[in-house]
Amino acid sequence: MKQTLSLLLVLFLFAGVSVSAEQEKIPSKAEFYEVARNGVLSLEFMANGGSTIFATGIIADWDSGESTLTVAASINPILTGYNNKIYCHFAGTKARRSAKLSATTYDFEHNLCFLQFRGIKSKYGSFGSWKYEVDRRELSVGDRIYVANPFSKGDQPAKVIEGSVSGEFSPEGRNYKLHPFTINVSAKTVPSLIGAPVLNRMGRVVGILNTDISKEHKNRPEVYTGLLLIHPGSGLIEGKNTKDKFEQQSGLPMSNQPTGFWMPYRMAPLTRPWRKLLQIPVGVYGAVVTNVYDEAMGGELRIEDVVTHVMGFELANYNQIRSASWDVTQLCAQIFMQISVQDGKVPLTVYRDGSEVNVTVELARFTSSGASYRADKVGFVFTEVSMPLRLRNDLSKALTGVMPVGSTSGKFNLAMIRGMLPFSCIVKRINDTPINNIGDIRSAVEGLRTGEKVRVLILSFRDFSYSYVTFKVE
Repeated sequence: MKQTLSLLLVLFLFAGVSVSAEQEKIPSKAEFYEVARNGVLSLEFMANGGSTIFATGIIADWDSGESTLTVAASINPILTGYNNKIYCHFAGTKARRSAKLSATTYDFEHNLCFLQFRGIKSKYGSFGSWKYEVDRRELSVGDRIYVANPFSKGDQPAKVIEGSVSGEFSPEGRNYKLHPFTINVSAKTVPSLIGAPVLNRMGRVVGILNTDISKEHKNRPEVYTGLLLIHPGSGLIEGKNTKDKFEQQSGLPMSNQPTGFWMPYRMAPLTRPWRKLLQIPVGVYGAVVTNVYDEAMGGELRIEDVVTHVMGFELANYNQIRSASWDVTQLCAQIFMQISVQDGKVPLTVYRDGSEVNVTVELARFTSSGASYRADKVGFVFTEVSMPLRLRNDLSKALTGVMPVGSTSGKFNLAMIRGMLPFSCIVKRINDTPINNIGDIRSAVEGLRTGEKVRVLILSFRDFSYSYVTFKVE
């Protein structure tokens, strides 16, 4: 009898081991890559300065009844400013969905924001089936990791990059660990990894590559704002219902549309060299005047003034001003194009010669918005580089050319996939024809034949480099 019971117990244990092993069966490489690529997407939106920004998003939830998709992303790129329209590029499907935000919540603990899109649909599969599982187990030094990095326009499957955990530490004031990591990518690829999911070989999320938000939003003894580390993947679950809020600012009286005025002075970030040169004390933040346009000759501001307040509002309330980021020039241009003032006059406080002084500056009026041309043969709408476009993109008055501002079909086309994105570049040449104005591009396009190969020289605003984009006339 004892032998029978022992045999039954051994069979039962083996059966249990068999079931457990089957549950934890390591997926094949094909299965793993499918899971890794489906749960990540690229978000495309406009920054405050008018440039295009791409950020990595992770599918965090899907409500099929309400057709509501929740996407988790790092707070940091979202804070650069966006309108309520975001394009979602789903990795590997070549699907580009224009999505309107229905809600946004923030989780300062995990440096994440959760974007809700209502009414978004996919013909490629269920968003619910694409959502990653989360593995709450802590990482250890030496663990193999896999980072899913979507291509910005979703025109290719997400790239899965293998790496390893290289260290761990517990920052003061947190109940979780952060992990440095080793991964074989080029330096220019690193910024695109912010917000990317970190997976184990089972295809489950074990972390998120992220950087801390600034200390002013989350009062921590230790913050790592510029260091990309593995943050806990559990933030996808724990942060979903968090509703942290940024401090409310009284703000500036801003119009939803440009008012027709602009600031006839160029303002730049107050960087360390500028601080040292002008002897600006610690605690003073603002934008330094670096150029005076013809429209402001004889005006109240002068080169090397540091604008600290606008209508009594402290510019230090803007993260870009405090961090002296590269887009301060575009931010200031946008503020003065949309600020609501009477008679085009705006009161400022400037730091000059060791003290603050109050001045009133008269804004200039736009005289022309620039001519446009609908070029159906190449699938774009073009406009001349008008003063508003120059200000938003910090372009010199001497720079000529035309800018693509949209597609004639309203859809992504091959030229866009290859880098000729609306509002992000200037067309300088089509084949052998130099392009300086709308007349030039009209003549060049109308001379093209169906099926002819077109070679377009563009100047990109991202790094102000020249490149060629080739495609065929439809």
